[in-house]
Amino acid sequence: MAGCYRASCLVMMLLMTISTEKTRRLLFPQDAEAASLCWRAGGRWAPSFRRYGGRGVRLSWRSVVAFAVALLVVAGGGIEGGGGIGGVGGFSLASVARADEAAHYAKFDQFILDITREAELAGVSRPTIARVVPRLVAPKYKKPSVVEQRARTQPEARAPFWLYRLFRLTSSRVVSGRALMTIHSDSLASIERRHGIEPKYLVALWGIESTFGNNRGRHWTPQSLATLAFRGRRSKFFRKELIAAMQIIDAQHVPMEQMVGSWAGAGGHFQFMPTTFLAYAVDANGDDRINVWQDFDDAAESAAHFLRQIRWQPGQRWGYRVQLPSGYRPAHNTRQSLVDWSRHGVRRVNGSPLPEIEVEAKLILPDKTHRTAFLVYHNYGRFLLWNRSHHFALTVGTLADLVDRPYDVNVHLAHVLTPDLILRAQHLLIRDGFLAEGQQSGLYDLATHQALLTWQGAHSSHNNATVHADSVYKLFLIEEHRKASTR
Repeated sequence: MAGCYRASCLVMMLLMTISTEKTRRLLFPQDAEAASLCWRAGGRWAPSFRRYGGRGVRLSWRSVVAFAVALLVVAGGGIEGGGGIGGVGGFSLASVARADEAAHYAKFDQFILDITREAELAGVSRPTIARVVPRLVAPKYKKPSVVEQRARTQPEARAPFWLYRLFRLTSSRVVSGRALMTIHSDSLASIERRHGIEPKYLVALWGIESTFGNNRGRHWTPQSLATLAFRGRRSKFFRKELIAAMQIIDAQHVPMEQMVGSWAGAGGHFQFMPTTFLAYAVDANGDDRINVWQDFDDAAESAAHFLRQIRWQPGQRWGYRVQLPSGYRPAHNTRQSLVDWSRHGVRRVNGSPLPEIEVEAKLILPDKTHRTAFLVYHNYGRFLLWNRSHHFALTVGTLADLVDRPYDVNVHLAHVLTPDLILRAQHLLIRDGFLAEGQQSGLYDLATHQALLTWQGAHSSHNNATVHADSVYKLFLIEEHRKASTR
């Protein structure tokens, strides 16, 4: 019996040293993703071997220690005494887990020492280091923090384009953006004269990034960056951002407690990362501080300066949504002049022809189908340099177009209701009895319009002959809440 027990220990510990996908899923079927993250973290400093059937096999330091313990148990009959099951003595899986947890926190202590040295080398004063560093807390062992959970569920990467766009291009955001463009007209006009950035683009970026300053984030930036630098996938990137954040605090641009922002460390009205702040932020009001967290003028001037420095072309629009003719299926990112696009029968989404000019335009297919297509110009690429997401860039450009004209619900609906969105809306309306079976056409026809009117009257105060864009938004918001409540 004792021999069988020791042999089973040896086999299990040997399996635990092999980091293949099949083994991870065999050993951790309930938490494959967390196990995968754990093994990958160990693999950063472990040797990698490529001799196991052509597949990658990684040995983590935890696995090597565990295997060594198993050898001691098998060879010596236990760590503290006799053989057999009773002879295992002081050895237990719980003790290994406690040792692993202790190693986790010891590693964080070393991380803090390294960050302190790097901050000193970067010129951060010792008083600032003494104020910031003691407040940095180690993430809990084997328990993802809120910051880490958000890092895995970014809406730009996970949400489909129609849903991302719908929840951001609400009529309230469009109307608020237009009103704020009027309120800040003097400041925005002055910025346009200096940098060549039209007010509508700054307002659109402001609206998408922080809902016009109403959602600037609530995470203390140094802690978010420390968590991601210690246990994130882009450790080197976030280490640099953490040092930059300490430099900003040291320069007294913002009080330490007020340096709050998103889970990823971006902060202020326009969600600047610390290194971007150091490179491009501008003091607009002459008070010798650049406070993009609370001061709109500093934030807007800095955003415009950033766009200009990354080669924004004044006077050029970003692009627009288009219709592709039936049977024409160009690839995503195809580049041609507008003349060539017109020759293939491509038109604006409202049916009007494209400008007959020799300007290069690139095709963007955000949902990888040809039902929703955009032609974009050089300035669209500046939005991507701001945030490397087509969802983000297309939504910012569309919001800029909407706030630049008096609010028109029909124009708004034309931008919000993509073919995919219409299909999903029709599915929900049929399911809830507002639209007849068989009328899921994918077209915004009269039957769909009447069904939305009826649904709107039952669920909102907008009970008139016009379908409001926010009613479409509310339709899907109710559905998302319903799904969440049944999980």
